[in-house]
Amino acid sequence: MKIIYFILIFFIIIILESCEDPAPSDYQPQYFVEAILIANEPIQDIKLLKTQPIQDTFDYEKALVRNAKVTITGDGKTFELIMDAKGEKGYYYPDSTYKVKPSTTYSLRIETSDKTILTGVTNVPPTTKWLKHSSNPLQYPKDTLNLPASESIRWEMVPDYYFYIISIKNLDTLEYGKYLIPPTQEKNRRTFRVGGRETRYYDLTSWALIANSETSVVWSVFKWFGLHETAIYVPDWNFTRWFLQVFAKGQYDPLLGSITGGGIGTFGSASVIRDTVFLLKNQP
Repeated sequence: MKIIYFILIFFIIIILESCEDPAPSDYQPQYFVEAILIANEPIQDIKLLKTQPIQDTFDYEKALVRNAKVTITGDGKTFELIMDAKGEKGYYYPDSTYKVKPSTTYSLRIETSDKTILTGVTNVPPTTKWLKHSSNPLQYPKDTLNLPASESIRWEMVPDYYFYIISIKNLDTLEYGKYLIPPTQEKNRRTFRVGGRETRYYDLTSWALIANSETSVVWSVFKWFGLHETAIYVPDWNFTRWFLQVFAKGQYDPLLGSITGGGIGTFGSASVIRDTVFLLKNQP
């Protein structure tokens, strides 16, 4: 009877193994586009990469595709993009005097060395303007257990655009005192974050998507004290869906992409307004 049991177990194992997914070595890479045009800024940061198998350590330089033919058409012009030698700006238009036009449609076309074609279209949103700034300098509450919503910002709502993206970026993690009046030698430091450990620890920017044109200052978004840039983006639908993928889902969803042809990814756009604010420490 033991021999029969061993034989049955052996055949069960064979059947189960035959039903498994293919080994990771069967992975087929895909082209991936990450491209966002910003109104009134040069054409740059058009990234083309190849996805990599999950069993390997991700290597950005290895993933970056440098030899594609990349063109953007819009505003009655065709822009031939070139690859940044260091890969930091991706593909970009070398004449930086040309700025992306708001309320304008642009089309992206990429042809790779293996003749794969990837395309996308974006309608650059109109611009907005500030209606209310926060105090500057801005005093971080001294009681970190009680963070009152005592400050707010407001901007002009853009017709037919219902979502806005806010970013708060620290501009100097080292210096603090040199921005004071009078200047001092005091160095900067991180804020105390209540409610758990910091995610994206080395990222200097906090992001949020909101469905209105006014918000109170959320103190927990500040990672450092000192000088900051506040930006309000008016994103097109492609950019909005890309944002949801990156910050909400954490993985690629084909339903949220906007690239057609032989690859995946996003070609979107936004207009943006910016402001600077200095965040005072709650304690020296």
